[in-house]
Formats: sequence, C-alpha cells, structure tokens
Amino acid sequence: MAGKELNCIYGICNLIDTPGIFMEEILQETVQLLPSAFRYPSMACARILLEGHPYETADYQESKWRLEADIKVKDSVSGIIEVNYRQEPPEDGDAPFLQEEVKMLDIAANYLGLVIERKRAEEEIAHLATHDALTDLPTLLLARDRLGMAISLARRNKTAVAVMFLDLDGFKAINESLGHEAGDYILIRTGQRLLACVRESDTVARVGGDEFLIIASGIHDLGNAEKIVERVHALISQPILFKRNRTIVGGASIGISLYPDDGAEMEALIKRAEEAMHTAKKSGRKPFRIADSSVSA
Repeated sequence: MAGKELNCIYGICNLIDTPGIFMEEILQETVQLLPSAFRYPSMACARILLEGHPYETADYQESKWRLEADIKVKDSVSGIIEVNYRQEPPEDGDAPFLQEEVKMLDIAANYLGLVIERKRAEEEIAHLATHDALTDLPTLLLARDRLGMAISLARRNKTAVAVMFLDLDGFKAINESLGHEAGDYILIRTGQRLLACVRESDTVARVGGDEFLIIASGIHDLGNAEKIVERVHALISQPILFKRNRTIVGGASIGISLYPDDGAEMEALIKRAEEAMHTAKKSGRKPFRIADSSVSA
C-alpha cells in the first residue's frame, strides 16, 4: 500500500484513539481525510452514510466514478463509506480506482465498524450504570445529578424546582397476592404513566422498590407543582389491566418539596419530599402532602 493510503489509515487510527472524541467527530474527520489518499485528490469527494445519517465533504456529489465499502457492526451492514470523483478522471488506460485505494477503503470501513461497536458497548454500559434495569428510568444517582443541574439553572433564572417523592400504596400486598410478575408489570406501567404526566425537560426516576422521584424544573410556584401532582395522582389511580383478566387498582402517596422554599441543597429537598410522602401515607386523608419548611432537614 502506497504512502498516502497508509497515512490516511494512520490518521483514522489516531482519530479512533483520541480520548473523549465523539463518534460524529470521528466520522466527519474520516470523511475529510479520504480525498487526499486518492490519485486525483482535487476531484475526489467522500461520504459516510450511517443509519441514514450522512457525513460528507463540503464538495460532495455522486458520480459514476464511485468506490464504496460496507461498514459492518457485528456482521450486519450499518452503513457505507464511499469516494466519488466529481468528474471523469483522465483517461490513462487504468481502472478508475487502484487496488491500493480499494484495500484502503475496506480497511477504513472495517476500523469504523469496530469503533462503532466499541462506542455502542460503552454507551450501553454507561446507560445500565445510571438507569433502572426494569423500568429503564434514571436511578437515584442520575436523578441527583439532574436535580443539581436544575437547581443551578433555577438559581440563575430565579425560578423554582419541585421535587416529588412517590410511593405506591398497597404494592406489597399486590406482590404477595399476585406474584412478582404482576409487581414488575405495575412498576413498568407506573413509570410509563409518570412520564406521560410530565414535560420532556422533567425527570422521572425509580429510587427504590416501589418509590419514584419526579423533578420538575423551571416552574414558578407551588401551584404549578400541585397541578403536576394532581395529574400524577389521577393517572396512577386508574386501573391497570394485567393479563387481560385481572384489573389492579392502586394509588400512591406523594410528598412535595420546593426549591428554594424548602431548601437550597438537593439532599435536603429529597429528604423533605420523602418525609412529606410518609406523612401523606400515614394520614390517609390526602394523596399528597407539601413539605413543612419550618422543620430543619
């Protein structure tokens, strides 16, 4: 393989090994490297098409003088890498592309397939570390991180953040009478219903066996939080059909704390919301309770 083809491969390898680089950057930079590795670099343009998303050189255009290679991830084709000449190369009796160029593109496609597979595995591991395996909701670890960001944003914008701690009523009895399959189904459906009650910018997390946390950022007052809680309670109280022949009716006790009224630190807000939830559960008169900010956390 000639020097410029090798240089291109080395350049792609360096991109792949760059710490902290995003997959999109690797693909775009690879596209920029390719034209210079061909016989007529001034006429060459390149594109990577990965799962419908294109990464192209600025002067990209298709032509009949085209060389391409499949990008395979776990033996399945996920995309293509291609080089085109924007006009016909000079007639010199040779094939449009040299064998070295064909080989280089195959090697580049193989490298990209391997790095895509590696990046996806890293993303999956990171996701599993911060998301509940059953409901796929964020765990308490990720919820704390998002609450910290929500508090910082609220401090700058002079808005409020509501923290809602939710515990399902009668969940233990459901688990014991109908089994863990029914219990798991209730938890999954509860997570789905909670997501339907909040905005895309809010966070719903599973923080315990049958405990959930809702973080609503960018609200203006307690009234906004109470409206969210009312929607949550109304939807959680709807019957759940399990296996077509059994209807499960449940409910939830919810505690609410508000930044900055009930504290400036995320741990204090979570604790006060949880305490308010326990108060609501004990009283049995009202499905939700507002934190008592006069009690120190």
